Amino acid sequence: MAAPRGRRNHAHMKNSERPGFTLLELTCALALIGIILGIAAPPFSSARDILAVRAARDAIVAASARARASAIHHGGADMQIDAAAGTVRITSRDRVIDESVALTGMLAVLIQLDGTQATSATLVYDGLGLGRVASRTISLRRRGAVGGVTFSSYGRPRVW
Repeated sequence: MAAPRGRRNHAHMKNSERPGFTLLELTCALALIGIILGIAAPPFSSARDILAVRAARDAIVAASARARASAIHHGGADMQIDAAAGTVRITSRDRVIDESVALTGMLAVLIQLDGTQATSATLVYDGLGLGRVASRTISLRRRGAVGGVTFSSYGRPRVW
Protein backbone atom coordinates (compact mmCIF):
# COMPACT_ATOMS: atom_id res chain seq x y z
CA MET A 1 0.00 0.00 0.00
CA ALA A 2 1.40 3.39 -1.01
CA ALA A 3 1.63 6.40 1.29
CA PRO A 4 -1.09 8.97 0.79
CA ARG A 5 -0.25 11.72 -1.63
CA GLY A 6 1.19 14.95 -0.09
CA ARG A 7 2.50 13.17 2.99
CA ARG A 8 6.04 12.05 3.56
CA ASN A 9 7.11 9.08 5.44
CA HIS A 10 9.56 10.65 7.94
CA ALA A 11 10.76 7.30 9.16
CA HIS A 12 12.58 6.73 5.86
CA MET A 13 14.36 10.14 5.63
CA LYS A 14 18.14 10.02 5.48
CA ASN A 15 20.48 12.22 7.52
CA SER A 16 21.62 14.02 4.39
CA GLU A 17 18.13 15.40 3.83
CA ARG A 18 17.99 17.26 7.17
CA PRO A 19 18.86 20.96 7.05
CA GLY A 20 21.90 22.26 8.99
CA PHE A 21 25.62 21.62 9.34
CA THR A 22 27.55 18.87 10.97
CA LEU A 23 29.97 19.51 13.78
CA LEU A 24 32.87 18.67 11.49
CA GLU A 25 31.76 21.24 8.90
CA LEU A 26 31.42 23.95 11.56
CA THR A 27 34.85 23.11 13.01
CA CYS A 28 36.49 23.32 9.58
CA ALA A 29 34.81 26.67 8.83
CA LEU A 30 35.92 28.14 12.17
CA ALA A 31 39.46 26.86 11.64
CA LEU A 32 39.64 28.54 8.22
CA ILE A 33 38.34 31.82 9.65
CA GLY A 34 40.97 31.61 12.40
CA ILE A 35 43.77 31.05 9.89
CA ILE A 36 42.63 34.00 7.76
CA LEU A 37 42.43 36.28 10.81
CA GLY A 38 45.86 35.12 11.95
CA ILE A 39 47.34 36.09 8.61
CA ALA A 40 45.55 39.46 8.54
CA ALA A 41 46.20 40.50 12.18
CA PRO A 42 49.81 41.78 11.89
CA PRO A 43 49.05 44.28 9.09
CA PHE A 44 46.06 45.60 11.08
CA SER A 45 48.23 46.00 14.18
CA SER A 46 50.88 47.86 12.21
CA ALA A 47 48.27 50.12 10.63
CA ARG A 48 46.82 50.88 14.06
CA ASP A 49 50.27 51.93 15.32
CA ILE A 50 50.83 54.20 12.31
CA LEU A 51 47.43 55.82 12.79
CA ALA A 52 48.08 56.39 16.51
CA VAL A 53 51.38 58.16 15.73
CA ARG A 54 49.68 60.29 13.06
CA ALA A 55 46.85 61.20 15.43
CA ALA A 56 49.31 62.30 18.13
CA ARG A 57 51.33 64.27 15.57
CA ASP A 58 48.18 65.97 14.27
CA ALA A 59 47.12 66.81 17.84
CA ILE A 60 50.47 68.57 18.43
CA VAL A 61 50.16 70.51 15.17
CA ALA A 62 46.57 71.50 16.03
CA ALA A 63 47.67 72.59 19.51
CA SER A 64 50.40 74.77 17.99
CA ALA A 65 47.82 76.38 15.69
CA ARG A 66 45.57 77.09 18.70
CA ALA A 67 48.55 78.49 20.61
CA ARG A 68 49.43 80.81 17.71
CA ALA A 69 45.83 81.99 17.41
CA SER A 70 45.66 82.52 21.17
CA ALA A 71 48.95 84.45 21.06
CA ILE A 72 47.60 86.83 18.45
CA HIS A 73 44.35 87.34 20.32
CA HIS A 74 45.75 87.59 23.86
CA GLY A 75 49.18 89.13 23.31
CA GLY A 76 51.17 85.91 23.56
CA ALA A 77 50.87 82.28 24.54
CA ASP A 78 52.95 79.29 25.62
CA MET A 79 52.66 75.71 24.51
CA GLN A 80 54.20 73.33 27.04
CA ILE A 81 54.94 69.77 25.97
CA ASP A 82 55.40 67.33 28.82
CA ALA A 83 56.89 64.14 27.41
CA ALA A 84 56.74 62.29 30.74
CA ALA A 85 53.02 62.93 31.25
CA GLY A 86 52.22 62.83 27.52
CA THR A 87 50.37 66.15 27.51
CA VAL A 88 50.38 69.39 25.58
CA ARG A 89 49.17 72.47 27.46
CA ILE A 90 48.35 75.90 26.03
CA THR A 91 48.37 78.96 28.27
CA SER A 92 47.77 82.53 27.10
CA ARG A 93 49.61 85.54 28.57
CA ASP A 94 46.50 86.80 30.36
CA ARG A 95 45.58 83.22 31.42
CA VAL A 96 42.27 83.31 29.53
CA ILE A 97 43.08 80.22 27.53
CA ASP A 98 44.32 77.26 29.51
CA GLU A 99 43.75 73.88 27.91
CA SER A 100 45.46 70.54 28.03
CA VAL A 101 45.53 67.72 25.47
CA ALA A 102 46.46 64.17 26.55
CA LEU A 103 48.46 62.30 23.91
CA THR A 104 49.58 59.11 25.58
CA GLY A 105 46.31 58.03 27.20
CA MET A 106 44.36 56.38 24.40
CA LEU A 107 47.06 56.60 21.72
CA ALA A 108 49.82 54.99 23.82
CA VAL A 109 52.64 56.81 22.01
CA LEU A 110 56.04 57.58 23.45
CA ILE A 111 57.19 61.20 23.18
CA GLN A 112 60.84 62.21 22.91
CA LEU A 113 62.04 65.80 22.71
CA ASP A 114 65.00 66.72 20.48
CA GLY A 115 66.38 63.19 20.63
CA THR A 116 67.40 63.73 24.27
CA GLN A 117 66.15 62.63 27.66
CA ALA A 118 64.44 66.00 28.27
CA THR A 119 60.99 65.57 29.74
CA SER A 120 59.43 68.95 28.90
CA ALA A 121 59.73 71.83 26.46
CA THR A 122 58.00 75.17 26.07
CA LEU A 123 57.30 76.93 22.80
CA VAL A 124 56.71 80.63 23.35
CA TYR A 125 54.59 82.59 20.87
CA ASP A 126 54.60 86.41 20.91
CA GLY A 127 51.71 88.75 20.18
CA LEU A 128 52.25 88.36 16.42
CA GLY A 129 51.93 84.58 16.61
CA LEU A 130 55.61 84.02 15.95
CA GLY A 131 57.45 81.43 17.94
CA ARG A 132 60.53 82.44 19.87
CA VAL A 133 62.31 79.13 20.05
CA ALA A 134 65.31 77.49 18.52
CA SER A 135 64.37 74.61 16.27
CA ARG A 136 62.64 71.90 18.29
CA THR A 137 61.92 68.30 17.26
CA ILE A 138 59.27 66.10 18.85
CA SER A 139 59.50 62.40 18.01
CA LEU A 140 56.55 60.07 18.46
CA ARG A 141 56.88 56.30 18.58
CA ARG A 142 54.53 53.36 18.99
CA ARG A 143 56.08 49.93 18.46
CA GLY A 144 57.53 50.11 14.92
CA ALA A 145 55.75 53.28 13.82
CA VAL A 146 57.71 56.53 14.07
CA GLY A 147 56.72 60.07 13.22
CA GLY A 148 57.10 63.55 14.55
CA VAL A 149 56.98 67.29 14.26
CA THR A 150 59.85 69.72 13.83
CA PHE A 151 59.19 73.33 14.82
CA SER A 152 61.20 76.00 13.05
CA SER A 153 62.77 78.86 14.98
CA TYR A 154 59.59 80.87 14.30
CA GLY A 155 57.31 78.16 15.67
CA ARG A 156 55.99 76.76 12.41
CA PRO A 157 55.43 72.97 12.49
CA ARG A 158 56.66 70.58 9.83
CA VAL A 159 55.42 67.01 10.07
CA TRP A 160 57.46 63.96 9.16
